[in-house]
Amino acid sequence: MFNIEDELRERLMQFNDTLKKRYKSSGGFNAKLLSLINNYIGEISDIKELNPNQVANLAPRGVVAVDGSINTAGSSYPHYVAVMRSLAQSTIAAYEPIYKYEIYSPLFVDTGIEGTYEDGSNAAVPAAVRDENRRSAHMARLEIEAAIEAIKYMEPSVMMMDGSLAQFRIKCRDRWEDLCDMAIKTGTILIGVVEEIKTAIIKQAIEEYLPENMRDMYDRELLFGLLRPGQMISINEDCLGQGKLGLAACFARTSMDPHPIAIDMPVEQALYMKDMAALVYALSPRDGRGVPLWLDMIDNRVRITTQMMEALIDEYIDPDIRHRLLVAKRQNRDI
Repeated sequence: MFNIEDELRERLMQFNDTLKKRYKSSGGFNAKLLSLINNYIGEISDIKELNPNQVANLAPRGVVAVDGSINTAGSSYPHYVAVMRSLAQSTIAAYEPIYKYEIYSPLFVDTGIEGTYEDGSNAAVPAAVRDENRRSAHMARLEIEAAIEAIKYMEPSVMMMDGSLAQFRIKCRDRWEDLCDMAIKTGTILIGVVEEIKTAIIKQAIEEYLPENMRDMYDRELLFGLLRPGQMISINEDCLGQGKLGLAACFARTSMDPHPIAIDMPVEQALYMKDMAALVYALSPRDGRGVPLWLDMIDNRVRITTQMMEALIDEYIDPDIRHRLLVAKRQNRDI
């Protein structure tokens, strides 16, 4: 093990002790918390277990998973280039995968992308932050474009997006509305699968009933190990901030992993929430993270690795331009 200064070691140990006190003292409240959630947040219910025939009946036209990947080369803002790729692929092997690509650099900003993250009117926001938001909006648009094309040509029963649908609505509102409208019109059930929950729905709804030490905990912390595998919470509409975005949502534990996932979908399709939780549960390995295997496979296929990025830059960007704009000085350090 590497050497570590005494002060740093002491600070890490203090931090660990603080965390242990915080979470050990909250464990005995679980039964009460489950009751509060059921009464104020949403119904807690068992997820239906599906056999292969039931899965096929639930998605007779297949399931399309959509994910995206981004990697950058260069120095700090604005001297870098980002390569983006999105992928939509059906579980029905007859359909070819749909890839979308974009090359992005703040040296050549495309102002045609509009969205909440694209509003440059606030001069107090640093340019690098606006660029990060703009880049994120471009990535969201690229995933939406792949999803729209997949619905058009594959007409799947289910469209499964990586991450919350709220992010697409916020970052790229115009194309999100096109995707949502198309899904509803064609009968494609559109869902977002959220692996990392970052919301604070529970504490906002029942903060007054929580012990003092739990009132600043987020949903991820409060829900850790709370649900049994195969349980879900159908979140009430009045508890959802994203309800204003036209979305319904649930928390679900779809594997042995103590962290639940979240699923969201357009409110127009909310009657299918329990069916979609059952589908996600059926497609997720019990010893995994609770994410459908098909979505994980698409994530792996779309990923742009650092090695791939380096090879692309070396092959297609002239050496003098590469050195002038895309090589950080730290790469030339001798020690």
